[in-house]
Order: sequence, then C-alpha cells, then structure tokens
Amino acid sequence: ENYGTVESLLSMLVREHHLAQACYHIFNEKVSNRLFVDVVAYHCLAHNRFHELQKVILGFDPSLSRVQEYLTALKDFLRDRRALDLLYSYQVFTKDYVNAGLLAIQLFIASSTWDARVGHLQNAYAHLSVAHKQLTGRRKGLSDKQELGSSGDAASDVTSLAVSSDVHGDSHHSEGLGSGALPSEVNESHIRRTLQIVRLQIFVCEAMPTDIPLDCDLFGSLASQCEVAERLLVAGHFDLAQRVMDLLDLPHIELCVRASNQITTAEARSSTGSIAQVMHFLESIPKLGPVEWDSLVSNVINIWILEKNDLGADPSAAGKLIRYIHDDRCQMDAHVLTGNLQAAFQIAQRSGDLQDILHIRRWATRLGEQELLKHINAFLAYTAPGAEKGDRI
Repeated sequence: ENYGTVESLLSMLVREHHLAQACYHIFNEKVSNRLFVDVVAYHCLAHNRFHELQKVILGFDPSLSRVQEYLTALKDFLRDRRALDLLYSYQVFTKDYVNAGLLAIQLFIASSTWDARVGHLQNAYAHLSVAHKQLTGRRKGLSDKQELGSSGDAASDVTSLAVSSDVHGDSHHSEGLGSGALPSEVNESHIRRTLQIVRLQIFVCEAMPTDIPLDCDLFGSLASQCEVAERLLVAGHFDLAQRVMDLLDLPHIELCVRASNQITTAEARSSTGSIAQVMHFLESIPKLGPVEWDSLVSNVINIWILEKNDLGADPSAAGKLIRYIHDDRCQMDAHVLTGNLQAAFQIAQRSGDLQDILHIRRWATRLGEQELLKHINAFLAYTAPGAEKGDRI
C-alpha cells in the first residue's frame, strides 16, 4: 500500500542505516514534520541513534536555522515520550538554554543519587547563567537602540524567553518552580531568582548529602521548602537556613518553633543529651519579635521539663534557658516551672502584682518552702495587709 511513497523510501533508508541520506532528503525536499517524526524520530528512539542524528543535522545545517521546524517537532516528540535525557541533550544542542536549565532541574528532581542530582543542578546553573547573560545583553542592546531613536516595538521579544511545557513536574512540585510558578515566558528577574534557588539547592545538597528525603527540595511545594529549612535548622546550618527562608519568604517563626521542639525533645530524651545544644540553638537562630521569642523559649523550657519528668530525670537544667527570656512576667512563669520560687518571688516583688505573689505563695505552700513563705507573708503584711492571712483567689 505504501510502496513507492516518500514514507516507504524513508523507512527503507533508515532500516538500511542510511540515516544521513534519509534526513537530507527530508530537509531538501521539505518533507512534512509528521513523516520526519513518524519515520526518523521513532527509528532513532528505538535504536538509540539520537546522538548520531545530531551529527547528521549539524552536517546539513551548522546554523540549524534551515531545520528549525524539524527540531521543534523532534523536541515535541521527545517531550511527549518523556525521554527527558534526550530532550535535554537536544535543548543544549539547539542552544535553548532556558528550557535546558529548567529541564535540568526536573532531572535533578527525578534523580536518586547524590552525584547525579548535584550534576543536574550544576548543569541547570550553567545554562540559566548563559540565558541570563543573553537577556541582559539583549536588554542593553535594546536600550542603546532606543537611545539612538530606534523603534522599541520588539521589546517583549528581546527581554523574555519562552518556556516549554517539559519543565512542568509532578503534583509534588505543583506549587513550586517546576510548574505553575513559571509563566509561559520568563524574563530576567525570573531567571535571576531561579538561579538563586538553584545555587541554594546546591549548597543544601553539599551541606546535607544524605539527611534530606529525595522528595524534599526548594523547587517543590511550600511544605517541601519548609521541610528543607527546618532540617537545616535542626542540623545546625543556621546561615544557610536563614538564606533559604529569606529567599523563599518562608514562615520564620513557625520553622524556628518546629526546629526548637525537635532539638529540645531529642536532647532531653537522650542519655547523652545536653542543655548546651539547646542553648547553642537559641543563640544561633534568627532573632524573632520579642513576644514570639519569649513564647519559643518558654515552650522549650516546658518541653525539657516534661520530657525529663517522663524519664524520671532531673529537669533543673531548664533553668539555664531562662536568661534568654526578655519579659519579666515570662521569666517569672519560667522560674515557677523550674521550681525556683525564690527568683520568681523577686520578680513579682519588683512588679508589685498581688495576684502573682499569691500564686507563688500557693506553690511555696505546696512544695513546703517554709522560709520563702515567711518572706512572702512578711512582704504581704507590709504591702497588702490582710492578704498574708489567706489566699483570696
């Protein structure tokens, strides 16, 4: 049925290993893109000849300008077949640096070994750096032309580059860089931000090569990005965690609280754990607002005491954390929690709050601290006559 047709001729040529002859016939005779894909592309994919095809195309047209439509069809074919490694090589081959860089990010996401993942990130950074230079160069050229009085009608053409659909990832990355976060065209600011994220992801891989799950990265959803930042905080990579949180605008307070909970719980439960590790964490993490900071430290103290009590161990080391609290009332509550009622009473004395003093007296009564009770009652007799005879609350 197909004997004597162009399709049968091309099929015969590729079967007989005359790939160059088949391609030259297609290019010279302007055979349809469909036949090029149906015969040549399918054959090369089935017989692992795509790299040979690159040489054939380059031999016919070193500029690639005369075969552009065939290359576009070829990349669409590879994209549809999810042959991402081959697609990546053809994007580099055609100097499509934006899409090559973004696809390298997808290859990073899909890879499972450290070497491959870091290699893909380095490739992404290299390609996007070239694309960024291209855009800044085009913008500068456009600016020079406008200064000379040239038309600026093509501004959008020279200051943005198209993004192909192959940069879209799976549902895990539906909120991140690999999908809808990028528009159909990217400009200099998009590429610059992507470069910053890629660079940080390289640092993350180098800092924690095995301690972050493969499905957690900076290109994914907000939850994925937060997981990376939290793990960096827990592992003590404070500066890197700060850079990640700042660039991606992550919730600093929530992440610091989550990390502090993890560290405090782990140190309190461990037989070799130390409050010094918690103190180092508090001294190293980004400083929060006064209220949020005191709440975080108070929570850490409470966790340490609860964990130690569950183990039947001495929780008194938590008292070393009180100096990190700024607010007097929060300090007083922390002293009560740690059982240092004398220090709590001194703070209450300075504030002069009767309810706080009575609260401390109840604790002193419960713990049988007779000497402290004498001081409290003497203070009440002087400042609030009658209150020392009974708890009015």
